[in-house]
Formats: sequence, C-alpha cells, structure tokens
Amino acid sequence: MQKKYQILMAKTSRETEEEWLPLWMHLKDTAGVIKKLVKQWLPEAVIDASGLEAKQFEKTAVFLAAVHDIGKATSYFQSIITKACPVKYEEIAASGFLVNKEYRAAGKTPHAYAGQWILQSDTMTFGINESLAMIVGAHHGKPMDRGTINGESDLIKKYPINFFGVEQEGESRKIWEDAWRDIVAQAVDLAGMKSVEELPSVTLRAQVLFSGLLIIADWIASNTTYFPLIELDDFGEEGLYPQRMKQGWERVAFPETWCSEMNRMDKDIFYERFGFEPNEVQSCIQQVINNSKNPGIFVLEAQMGVGKTEAALAAAEVLANRKREGGIFFGLPTQATSNGLFERLYEWSKQVSEETNNAIRLAQIRPSE
Repeated sequence: MQKKYQILMAKTSRETEEEWLPLWMHLKDTAGVIKKLVKQWLPEAVIDASGLEAKQFEKTAVFLAAVHDIGKATSYFQSIITKACPVKYEEIAASGFLVNKEYRAAGKTPHAYAGQWILQSDTMTFGINESLAMIVGAHHGKPMDRGTINGESDLIKKYPINFFGVEQEGESRKIWEDAWRDIVAQAVDLAGMKSVEELPSVTLRAQVLFSGLLIIADWIASNTTYFPLIELDDFGEEGLYPQRMKQGWERVAFPETWCSEMNRMDKDIFYERFGFEPNEVQSCIQQVINNSKNPGIFVLEAQMGVGKTEAALAAAEVLANRKREGGIFFGLPTQATSNGLFERLYEWSKQVSEETNNAIRLAQIRPSE
C-alpha cells in the first residue's frame, strides 16, 4: 500500500519535464549506497575512530542516509521543486499537502537544516539525539550554527509556514507530520532497528566521520547515471528493489578497500616492490617502523635522490596494516613533482595487488585566485 508521502518529490530532470524521482526512492537509494560503502569500502580504522561497534555504526549510517532529505518533505521545498513540474504540484496539492506559491521567509529553511530540526525539535518528539540530527543538517557540507535563529533556537517554531504551509495548528500541519513519521519509520526498518531508541549519541569525531560518509553516499545516489529518474506518470514501487540498488552499485564500480597484509617490511619484500635493495636510509626507516609498538606520525628528512619516496611507500604498507587503514594520500608541493612521481607510485601499487592500481587517482589542487 502506497504511503501518502510517497508522492513528494526529491529530484527532477534538468533536460526534460518528463522525468522525476520520488523522495522515498532517493532516500532508499542513499541508504543502500551507504550500506555498500560501510561493508565494502570503509576502512576498519574509521569505524574504530567513531567509538561505535561495527554493527551499531552500520545501522546508524543507514538510518542517517534514509532520513537525510526528510527536510524536502516540507511545504517550502516542494514549492521550489514543483515550479519546473506543474503536473506534480497539482498531484501533491490534490493529495492534501498544502504547498504555497509564495513565502515570507523564503530561504530561511534550506532542506538540510529543515531536516535537522524535524528530527530534533520537541515539536515532533522523535527523540533523536542532537548529535545525530546535526549530521543531517550538515549533509551539504556546512553544519548549522548552534546559536539561536532570530531569538528562536527551533526552526519549526520560528518558520512554521515553511514546514507546513500555514502558521496555525490543524489538518494542514498533520499531513506533513504524518509524512515525517513515515519517513522515520522507513529509516528504522532499513537500518534493521526496532525503534529510534537504538540510535546512539555520538562524539564530535564520529559526527565528522558520519558527515563525510553521508555526503559521499548522497553524491552517488544523486547521480542519475547510476540511479536513473523515472517517468513522470510513474510513482515507483518497492518491487524495483533490490535490483535497482544492485544495478546502481555495479554502475558505480567503486573500488574496494585496500587491506594491506604487510605487518613487517624486509629487504626481500622491498626488492619485490621496487626492483632494488634498500639503501641505508630506507633500511633505517624499515627498522623504525617494524619496531614501533604504537605508530603515529614519522618524519623523514634527507637530501634529494636518496629514495624518500620508496621509503615512505614501504612504511605506508606496514602502517596501513597495523592501523587497519584503507589507503594512502601522497601529497606533493607542485604539479610538476606530482606528475613526475605518479608513475613510480603507480608501479608500486601494481606490486602491492592487482586491484590497488585501479583505485589510484592523480589530482591537482589549485589555490583560489
């Protein structure tokens, strides 16, 4: 049986007015993507750093993905997105949702921040901890200021017309609130939980980690090459899953996490990696890394041509294994040096594993003008 909120829009086509994506489908796509990322791509070190057990981390991540755009289920957002799709405006309005054409507080409740307050406001009493609700508010890259908004700390209380289309209590508000409850219920189900009471409060470090993961999942699920829009007269159906998720993930072709198997480095393995035996500096670094009990940051200073690149890559294999990390960042000061060393890095990766080199990218970051 179709829920009333399933008529609400998440996305439209920029090229044609004949395609759209229902909100419920985008939320389900994003939840599926983040689950794949956690299981197949995220390094164990990230989960460890969150302070949560692996299963609790996964459930929390899926829940966040499944509610991240709940702020789109508001009168203001639906008024914006239906401007390019009047047919959907008529359908949404006819189903009972009040969607105004004009707002006196336009732009005060962008959907990410609106979503945060739907989850944490005592107006709804979902009981979701602020530390998690703030991750939803930050999923477009900018967390909401924790201070008050024109003297009011709650967006729903300050700008009710943006959420409900009306100021006062009544049936017009209830239909939006019911939509939010249905979205949260779907999220609880997708996360494999019985209720939101199973959700933890999380540390600032975990907030940062979940925010980054959610942003990646949202980007992927929003790519219509991977997760296509549907015909305008189609409302989508549960029967599209899990095949839609399976096909979308195959199109993404995301590389799996690199798991280094090298707990110690010796001269024979070094030779296999680079085609020559380690010199004195490289041997010294190997010894220091091999003997370290709680490795952290290592700094190697030496003249040009001594082989710092190979020393660093050999050390990275051991450190990645001991810290359960899933990759390396190799930063250099200029485009010329980056281009010059890339081939050496690529050759090393081919010796590490057949899959590793497929996940390496050369990126140039230019300073702003």
